[in-house]
Order: sequence, then C-alpha cells, then structure tokens
Amino acid sequence: MDDKGRLCQLKVMAYHPATGKRMKKQDQAELWSDKAQKYMPDTRPMDKIWFAGKTLLKNYEANLQQTFFGCHLVKEASRVGIVESEKSALICSILMPEITWIATGGCNGCKWTESVIFQSLAGKRVVLYPDAGMFAKWEEKAAILRNGGVDATVSRACEGLPHNWDVADVLLRERHAKRGMTVGEVLAYATEIGVINQIHVNV
Repeated sequence: MDDKGRLCQLKVMAYHPATGKRMKKQDQAELWSDKAQKYMPDTRPMDKIWFAGKTLLKNYEANLQQTFFGCHLVKEASRVGIVESEKSALICSILMPEITWIATGGCNGCKWTESVIFQSLAGKRVVLYPDAGMFAKWEEKAAILRNGGVDATVSRACEGLPHNWDVADVLLRERHAKRGMTVGEVLAYATEIGVINQIHVNV
C-alpha cells in the first residue's frame, strides 16, 4: 500500500510453522491456483514467495508498482527505520514503536532507490538498518537517497554479527537477555535516530 492508501501489490510468503523462518526452495509449501481455485503443491524451484495482486484484481494485464512495505504509515511519521524483511519491520514496530518501520522486501526489492518510490521519505529522519555484512552496499543506496533530498543515514547495528542477522534479531536478543543499555549505547542510539540534542548527561 502506498502513501496515498492505494493497494500496489500483494506479496505472499510461506513461513515454517515451527521455526518462524521463511521457507526456501527446498521446503514443501502450497500456493493458490486460480485455475483450480484451490491451494496446490508449490513445485517451483525457487523460494516460496509469490505475488497475488493480479489474481486478487482478476486482471492479469494490470501494471502493478511495488512500494515499501508499510509505506502508508510514513506520512504521519517523523522518524523512519528501513529494513530488508517485512517480518523484521513488524517485529521492530512492536519492540521499538517510537520509530515507523518499513521494509524494502529485498536488497533491491520494490526498486526503492528510484525517486518515484523513495519520494515519500522526503522531510523524514530516515535510518537504514542493513542485514549483517550489507553495510557498504546500503551506504551506496543511502547516498542515492541523500542525492534525492532524503535525510538518510546507515546504522552499524548488525556489523560483525552472524550472516543473515538483522536488527530484529538484535532487538529480540536484547529482549531475551533483559539487560539494560550502557550509557555509551544509549548515546550512540540517540545519535543514530536524531534525538541526541534532547539528552543531557551529567558526569
């Protein structure tokens, strides 16, 4: 759904009921068959994702343009966090609701470095949260956003962490550990989200 509340696409993803992880090409899943009008085994040699917008509209000639997952929430936001995974955006919105979380749907998902897609971020404080090992690539993307007039920075929250970890994993780990943040961590986070000038420290 875009910033004007228009439905842009319907993305369907299969998640494993026991692990909560997204199902890959080797996993067994089902997908909807419009022809058979029922769910059928998904035998495609790819991850278990499919787009159902045209099926929902019953218009296979429709030219559907994807946008950020959660884009419709940006208009009322002051601070926006961008992650890759839609699931991570949902988790982060629960664990850190002071930020409006949106997702790209993949490193290059929804063509989010095109101005027609990211223009809704203008005037917002935007922080990109790349998965572990993706900082340099997302810094390049942030530069494109900045050149387009978006106040964008890139977080290092996942640097040095295991492959495929993202900020949702970090927040869940912190929640599980139930430990407080150090003063340094508080100040670093406040700088990252643009509220450092609201914090006063007496040493």
